[in-house]
Amino acid sequence: FSLQGNGTADFVRVEEVRFSGIRVVTPAFALGPLNGQLNLAADNSLIRAWVAMADHSVAAMIYPQPAGAFKIEAGARNWSPPGFPGLVLDSMNATGILAGQQFNAGKFSAEALGMHFSGTGSVAWQPEWKLDIRLDAADGRIDRLLALLDKRIVATGMLHAQGHLEAHGD
Repeated sequence: FSLQGNGTADFVRVEEVRFSGIRVVTPAFALGPLNGQLNLAADNSLIRAWVAMADHSVAAMIYPQPAGAFKIEAGARNWSPPGFPGLVLDSMNATGILAGQQFNAGKFSAEALGMHFSGTGSVAWQPEWKLDIRLDAADGRIDRLLALLDKRIVATGMLHAQGHLEAHGD
């Protein structure tokens, strides 16, 4: 970044950029308002970025990786994933790599409906979206989980499970 005055060029190094109230709008979805901070190296490359929803329900640290990929460390509290307004995650944490059209979570954990889930997963979104989750553990009261299926089901006890879920769509 250069400024010119009196016929000379003076260079200004930008180390940090902060933003507030930004909206990201695409043909498929909109995010925001977002707050954040970018930290830049001497060569103006990204060192790290912090981005959060204005209500701080979701926040992420983003670190550049080789070959245009990014390491993402994300967390959420009292948040519903886009398209699933009936599913409120009490908490969620995920760490993974975003590369191209895919996010691979090397580990995630979430709490919802009085249950705790942990495992690994990936989300890809081209040419169609695909979700792949591998549960290492799911613990919680099964009466809360089964109550979502049918009001006539009565259950008690605890659930400890491992599993694999795949889904895809347009």
